[in-house]
Amino acid sequence: MLAQTHDDVEIVVVVDGTPEVYERVINDYGDYEDAVIVCNNENLGLLESRNRGAELASGEIVAFIDDDAVADEVWIERLIRAYEKEDAIAAGGKMTAEWVAGRPSFLPEEFYWLVGVTHRGFANGPGEVRNTFGSNISFQADVFDESKRIWCRYRRTKRR
Repeated sequence: MLAQTHDDVEIVVVVDGTPEVYERVINDYGDYEDAVIVCNNENLGLLESRNRGAELASGEIVAFIDDDAVADEVWIERLIRAYEKEDAIAAGGKMTAEWVAGRPSFLPEEFYWLVGVTHRGFANGPGEVRNTFGSNISFQADVFDESKRIWCRYRRTKRR
């Protein structure tokens, strides 16, 4: 993640309530001047952790990548290009599997989405897609904030 071709990258790491993991992240990334590292007091889950990370981020674009993913060195550069060239409000990208024990023969490429990997039939190249992967997704920060406000208002209305 640190070896990106795009400069001016802030990294926000939210550890979800595991002090041992937090210490390891501090040891690995604590000296990086553009890193914000926090630990939730308890396990709150992916959604709350991402929301907290987005609140702590200071950039115009908020990008999410999972802890078990490895970002290509041009990842941020390509996301930024999508915002500049396509006037996008959100952008994501391809997820390629590194099968540890080999590709499972029983899983056809059309079903790779089940394990968070780009599947056959997903968009090839730049363009508009209906869904992208949460493990490789970004938003204009103001769009993310507004979407979160709308979702929270909707949830409150549904509970009544």
